[in-house]
Amino acid sequence: MKKFFAFGVLLTLVLLVMPAAAASPPAISVESIRGDVGETVDVPVSISQNPGLSGFVLWLEFDPDYLEPVAVTRSELLASGLFMDNLADERQLLSSVNVTWADQSNFTGDGVLYTISFLITRELPGGSVDLLWNTQRSNASNGNLELVDIPLGDGQVLSAAAESPESALSAFWILPPLVLAILGTGLFYLRKRSKQHRQKDLAQK
Repeated sequence: MKKFFAFGVLLTLVLLVMPAAAASPPAISVESIRGDVGETVDVPVSISQNPGLSGFVLWLEFDPDYLEPVAVTRSELLASGLFMDNLADERQLLSSVNVTWADQSNFTGDGVLYTISFLITRELPGGSVDLLWNTQRSNASNGNLELVDIPLGDGQVLSAAAESPESALSAFWILPPLVLAILGTGLFYLRKRSKQHRQKDLAQK
């Protein structure tokens, strides 16, 4: 009976979570990447839950004291249409990568839109440099020339030597159960040995 009850609770939770996952909003995000000074790192810009786009202008800002953009590579998702970036503009020290894309019809695919290659020119302060979207200058539209509201997710370029917060958090959560397991095993054997000694003492009496 208890097994059927537990199964029913689990099934209810799954049914509650599935609609929430399916209803997740569209988003354009930049991935966080690790690298060392002197290395060129490739930072993908991706879209998920694409509602249908025929054009966008995306401004990604960074600190030029530590990063230098060297290339922007369009993906197969944007194989057609006009694709432009501002890396050819050498009149000023770039502090943003601006990408413009436009086509005659919508595309609805998910995945990498384009990849920005950054050269890490100096040691990163505090182990990271932010990659931030300029939401005032960025926009997207569909085939009806209507603006499409898509949240933009920021990212970072991280020092390869810096510890990953995810790994540290994982270690934090794994350690307590491991300690409890060791303590539990030790207590089990201590109780077992104590019981054996008591039985031996009773036998001798």
